[in-house]
Amino acid sequence: MIESMKPGSVVVDLAAEAGGNIETIKPGELSVHKDVIHIGYTDLPSRLPTQSSTLYSNNLSKLLLSFGTCSLLCIIFGPGTDLILLLILFFSCWV
Repeated sequence: MIESMKPGSVVVDLAAEAGGNIETIKPGELSVHKDVIHIGYTDLPSRLPTQSSTLYSNNLSKLLLSFGTCSLLCIIFGPGTDLILLLILFFSCWV
């Protein structure tokens, strides 16, 4: 797969910490193989905390909204809040 990519292409292996999904990746390193840049950082979320939080919240909100539409969405964040509590609050707003 890497051999068929154009020179200068970039691949980011998000599973590099666990060995990676790309056989040419070097966990924890930025490397180049056949003119393709491989990013195999094992601490990628800590390098991009704001973007990671935004990505997670976008995915969570899209998941909740995929269950259906409602005119009011109640989500309360507080100590000990977890996904199950958020889903219960989401469904309670429908009623």
